Amino acid sequence: NGYIVEKPNMQKSKVNLVWFKRDLRIHAHSPLFEASNTNLPIIPLYIVEPEYWVQKFASRRHWHFIHDCLVELRRDTKNLGQPLIIRSGHAVDVFEDIHNQFNINSVYTHEESGNGWTYERDKAVIKWCKDSEVSLIEYPYNGVVRQLKSRDDWSKIRNKRMDGDLVPKPNKITPLKDMQLGN
Repeated sequence: NGYIVEKPNMQKSKVNLVWFKRDLRIHAHSPLFEASNTNLPIIPLYIVEPEYWVQKFASRRHWHFIHDCLVELRRDTKNLGQPLIIRSGHAVDVFEDIHNQFNINSVYTHEESGNGWTYERDKAVIKWCKDSEVSLIEYPYNGVVRQLKSRDDWSKIRNKRMDGDLVPKPNKITPLKDMQLGN
């Protein structure tokens, strides 16, 4: 008909994402606390990774424990302002899907000292963040000190971490609208 219909410029909302991996609590959780101090809405996220659960080290008993923790974590994050979002799939694919819907500013998470499978997954996430210009902010949560040039300073760094004050529970997290919770 000769008319050009322009679509309104739909700018995606900017968000921060808190990726829960092993530490499924809101108390003494540095990534959640630090993300809560930003002015952006937060997506608290847990990814059920089917590939993880078929590994020899995974068990049904382990999954049942994780499931119970996720039920409690969803309740706790809801009380802070935004319920836990649960997605299933490969971490990079989940991040990409969320990034297509929202503009992920930063991913806050704990450093993980796991096995070869989690190490390869984390390397893929690091690459995705770099390629997508998303800041990845990792916090240590145990005595493992990653990427040391030598072992000389390991005990000093470890002891400083272990002697540090506990991070408080956030008072609230900025909620996000229009996000499906998942299972």
